[in-house]
Formats: sequence, structure tokens, C-alpha cells
Amino acid sequence: MFSLISNEICYVSMPSVEIIRFLVRNNELRDLKFINSCMLYLDSGDDFPIAWEKSLCEKKNINFMRKKDIELLKSFGNGFGVTDMEGQISLCELYLDTLRLHIREAADEKERFSGPSTILGLLLGIGIIVVFM
Repeated sequence: MFSLISNEICYVSMPSVEIIRFLVRNNELRDLKFINSCMLYLDSGDDFPIAWEKSLCEKKNINFMRKKDIELLKSFGNGFGVTDMEGQISLCELYLDTLRLHIREAADEKERFSGPSTILGLLLGIGIIVVFM
């Protein structure tokens, strides 16, 4: 998403509302339902930061995200559209790098907590509960 936004700013110089409209039509982002909600809020007259925040507050749209990722996206909405083109591109790159770091952290957590020792510990715990019941 951040790469697409950056490209649209860099090569087409789209305003923020048109960028969101572009993102809504992009099939690669169809799982990011908060973008559709944001567009609905924009169409109803909300300013971008308000529409972005409202869309991220709808739990049904972001139930697969971790809290710190949601907070990161909220802060992106506060900074998007308030600086010149270079500032917007830098903002997108900053958030893209930060989300890449979050993805690596999530992968590390998944690897750490889905290993054989975790499963064995869980089974042992269930066995102990069964024995004492």
C-alpha cells in the first residue's frame, strides 16, 4: 500500500482523496477493508485524517492486525497530505520500512511460538489438567 501511494505521488501527483480512490480499485489491497471505509467517509465529507482514523477504529476492518500496526497506520493518516511531494514520499518510505520491521518481528514471534517445544509444553499442560480432574 505504501509503495503504491508513493508511486502515485511521485509519478502522477494525485491528491490524497484520489489516491484512496485508486487504492480502493486495486485488487491487491482488497483485504484492507479499512481503505474502502475511508473512501466512504471521504465521500460523506470527512477530511482525510478524520476519515482515515474512523476507518481504522472500525474493528471489523482491522481484526487481523496487531495493535502496534494499527497505531502506526493511524499516525500515517495524521502526516499524509500535509507536506510537499518529497515529504510525502519520505513519509511513505518511513512507514514502509517500519512495517517491514513489524513483519519480521511477527515472523520471528510465529517461529518462536509455533515450534515443537511450545506444542509439547501445551500438550504437557493439558495432560496435567486431565490428571488432576
